[in-house]
Amino acid sequence: MINKYLAALILFSFTGALSAEDAGQLVLDGIDHSEYSDSITNIDEDDLDETAGAFLPDSGNQAAIEALESHQKQYFLPQDNPEITQPNARDYALERGQKVIGDASIPTDRLLEATDREIFKSIANQKDYTFSFYYIRDEFDVTDSRGVYQQTYIDDQSAMRGGTLMFSWEKSIINSWVNLLWGANFGFGLAQGNGRFIDGERSDTEFSLWSLPIELGLTVELPVSTWFVLSAEAGPSALGLYQVRSDFDNGAAGKRRRQVGTGYYAEARFKLSLSNIFSHTAFNYFSQYGVSNTSLDVIARMQDYGNFQDDISISGQSLGIGFTFDFL
Repeated sequence: MINKYLAALILFSFTGALSAEDAGQLVLDGIDHSEYSDSITNIDEDDLDETAGAFLPDSGNQAAIEALESHQKQYFLPQDNPEITQPNARDYALERGQKVIGDASIPTDRLLEATDREIFKSIANQKDYTFSFYYIRDEFDVTDSRGVYQQTYIDDQSAMRGGTLMFSWEKSIINSWVNLLWGANFGFGLAQGNGRFIDGERSDTEFSLWSLPIELGLTVELPVSTWFVLSAEAGPSALGLYQVRSDFDNGAAGKRRRQVGTGYYAEARFKLSLSNIFSHTAFNYFSQYGVSNTSLDVIARMQDYGNFQDDISISGQSLGIGFTFDFL
């Protein structure tokens, strides 16, 4: 009886295995592994393509991989990304080391809000260099042995003395309770008038006289407050004179006359801080351009020139007005 049940169980199992294979199911010991085993056993590293060897550990050509990686471009930012915007005032402030609201490096329990005026006060008297431009009225005394300048550029009814427009660049040496700077100035001026004959009769010939000063100077500043600064400047100077007359053709002898004189100059300035008045604009200028202070300058100037080719001397005092920009 037992033998009958055992024979029936073996028959049932064999029949089930056949049915599973017919249905496409995997059955234990029903797959022939011999083909794959031989392929894995007989594989040889020499048969592998070195460029494909990266699929197996330590089987790739390391030199080739490094050479390939070194020629790959690295893009830290997308090249065409519409979400990348232009830097704003906050970005410029962060670039200059300022702490702004929202900066994670500031402890929340120590976060302070500062007004534009308070920020300006912290940088008002700090500068690396300055640039200024200013206008000086032509009220200097000009003397010559024949009185030609007086008759042509002062006494003539159509005479015009346009003054001098100056440009200045200075580099800071010391920034403290007293500031010390050195720099250079250059400019140009124009005077015009009609000439005179020997008998004093007025001529129709028009004369134009260009003046071209070049100066080297040392400046001492006293920052009285953030509102105004007092400064004094002096140094050696050279003055070029370039005269053109209208009655000669271009290229004719005597049409143009050039000469250079030497001398010295000195200036005193009262600088009123415009940045302190317009603090919001001043903060924007600092954030975008590095301008730590902008001032309106009232200037008193004296100069003395001689040693020209002609017997001429230019000296005296005059007043002017201008603007100065301090940069960090």
